[in-house]
Amino acid sequence: MKKIFKYFASALLLAGFVFVSCSKDDTVNLAPEEELDTYTLTVNATKQPLTKYLDLDGTTLYAKWKVGDQVVVWKEGFGRAGFLEATTVSTDGLQATFTGGVSTSVAVGDNLVLKYHKKSDEYAPDYLKQDGTLEGISAECDFAEATVEVLSISGNTMTSTKASFESQQAIVQFNLKDEAGNDISATHIDIEVEGMTGYITVTPPNSVYGHSFYVAIPGISSKTVKLTALVSDVYTYQKSNVTFENSKFYGVNVNMFSIRRTPLTFSAKAAGTITVNLNGSPGNGVDMVKNGDTDNTVHVDPSSTGTINVAKGDKVAFYGNNTRYALSYTDYSNITCSSDCYVYGNIMSLISKTSYSSSEVYKTLTGDFAFYGLFAANTHLLSHSWKNLYLPATTLTNSCYRDMFNGCSSLTRTPTLPATTLATRCYQGMFYNCTSLAAAPNLPATTLADYCYDSMFHGCTSITTAPKLSVTTLADFCYYGMFQGCTSLATAPALPATILADYCYDRMFNGCTSLATAPALNATTLAKSCYEAMFYGCTSLAAAPALPATTLADLCYQQMFYGCTSLTTAPSVLPATTLTKQCYTEMFRNCTKLTAAPSLPATTLAQSCYARMFMDCQLLATAPSLPATTMEHNCYYYMFANCYALTAAPALSSENLASNCYEGMFWNCQFETAPALPATTLAPYCYKTMFMGNPNLTAAPDLPAATLVSECYNEMFAYCTKLSSIKCLATDISAYNCTKNWLQTVKSSGTFIKAPSMTSWSTGVNGIPSGWTVNDAS
Repeated sequence: MKKIFKYFASALLLAGFVFVSCSKDDTVNLAPEEELDTYTLTVNATKQPLTKYLDLDGTTLYAKWKVGDQVVVWKEGFGRAGFLEATTVSTDGLQATFTGGVSTSVAVGDNLVLKYHKKSDEYAPDYLKQDGTLEGISAECDFAEATVEVLSISGNTMTSTKASFESQQAIVQFNLKDEAGNDISATHIDIEVEGMTGYITVTPPNSVYGHSFYVAIPGISSKTVKLTALVSDVYTYQKSNVTFENSKFYGVNVNMFSIRRTPLTFSAKAAGTITVNLNGSPGNGVDMVKNGDTDNTVHVDPSSTGTINVAKGDKVAFYGNNTRYALSYTDYSNITCSSDCYVYGNIMSLISKTSYSSSEVYKTLTGDFAFYGLFAANTHLLSHSWKNLYLPATTLTNSCYRDMFNGCSSLTRTPTLPATTLATRCYQGMFYNCTSLAAAPNLPATTLADYCYDSMFHGCTSITTAPKLSVTTLADFCYYGMFQGCTSLATAPALPATILADYCYDRMFNGCTSLATAPALNATTLAKSCYEAMFYGCTSLAAAPALPATTLADLCYQQMFYGCTSLTTAPSVLPATTLTKQCYTEMFRNCTKLTAAPSLPATTLAQSCYARMFMDCQLLATAPSLPATTMEHNCYYYMFANCYALTAAPALSSENLASNCYEGMFWNCQFETAPALPATTLAPYCYKTMFMGNPNLTAAPDLPAATLVSECYNEMFAYCTKLSSIKCLATDISAYNCTKNWLQTVKSSGTFIKAPSMTSWSTGVNGIPSGWTVNDAS
């Protein structure tokens, strides 16, 4: 079942066709059948040249019927109602008789759609793979429809309106040329049509079709069409507001842009100046060439400045023979433009004036800081709609692209980054504060390096989706602050690594206020600061991921969810039993909607391990059990401060205290009963401000220690305005500030029970409150 395309002279293509009934009364006649399960429908169809006659260079392409061509009969709301097949075709191929069965569900007044496609069981072709030939279109993509109305049915005879078929695609002939007008013979072409799902991929059968080929495209109106052609190079072309009407033929000459063969170019969108400040010891200087006029080349020497005045549309190309354009983060070259300008072309024209387009040799950088800060702070730098900036290097160097576009707030697209093996700090801060970037580039690297993506997209407030990060072997600081401040980022990438590195995810999503879901974090062995401040300020994050790690490292979870004001669900348990320095410090601080804390089974604590862990969690109603018996400096420091909803304090059974261990632990909490404090040997600052500001506490826990130490009870019960009962058995209160302001602003009357031998208590906020009754312990 095919339509045969015959073409003459320049092989121009038919863009539409009409099938017309050839009976006198424009009816369709049905032959009688013995049974009425189906009607037998006979259609006499005439195929003519295009409804709008195409005559290019005196040639016309005709479409002809072939015996065996089939038409599907389709009834809306019912589906496929039958098939018609061409049983006879006229000598010139322009007339045919179709016969077939149609379901008896068809009634007078029904509209039937007749669909022609080369495969009778399909109702529309797949346009995504084509070979660029007319024969290929005829065999795979030819698709036409006609609508008829059933006028009458009498017995087995049906009449209908005339069948007028119309092609459901335009045919476009693309002629590919480079910018100089030379033919390009491509081996592979991708055509991206706005609004069409997927790319049309064309693989021409030979070099002739490689530069002039035919494509069937469903009709479009005012859409953008982009072509990418692969030769030995990559060529691109894009045009907006394109209209291709069904049933029409279009011949298009396309002057394509070669990314690799075009030097680094600035194209002025408005009049102004383009300036190079050449620092960082590029020993051979740089040439600036305006509009391709090499006779008027401006040469810029090292440690000097070159400026070219430009009018709208002027282009300035850059050439150099240098391995790098910076020596350090304070000594680097910079290219700026005083008004808006597009940047595109091959950055390697700064490395080699003549061989920058070599497909292999100049994919290698050799100088550290090669392009460090090259376009930094250029707020007029624009992305061209389809002419890309090309960074082809696959062998990178330390800090090679570091801060390259830092502060380029008008940049909307990034160049492709093809390297699979990275170098230390190679992309650090590369797009820092590029606030107009809508998407991050693909990051295909499989081997990371220290600081490689550090702060790469920091402050890119328009980025909504992160690239895939599939690497499982990490490096120190590799993702540090990568998306910090990306306030539009709604989806985080999967993070499959289970073996982490120091600071690997530190601040990765810090301040991503639109991020609603955290990725799974399956590592069981952590590294120093690996998750530190990872989701700090992610105010849309509702649930924390499970954290199964059993082997911790210093600062591993510090500030991880600090300020996640929508977080309602914490992990059910933090299973590690051996803690590390500051491992959970401020982990859930200011999570104002969190109501329940995870289980904390550790019995041996570490310095500042729980410090301020739940501070400012105003809805936290239930505290976890705290079974630890071995304390460390600052271990519970302000752990539940400002947890106003806490209904009860957990039991605190340890008798082995450490300096500042309980300092501020329940500061401003409002529960009514304090936990027991059985320790008889104290440590400096151990209970400082522990219950300060509790408005509901009426009785202090027994304080059995005989000898106080420096600041141990400092402001311990200050501003506990209902407190009226204390039992303190201290006999030595000479230590520095040990009871300073410890009972400031408590209830004006109450009972104080002291050790019988103790005679040195003072009266007032630093001793026994004035007006209280004093009794000896029995």
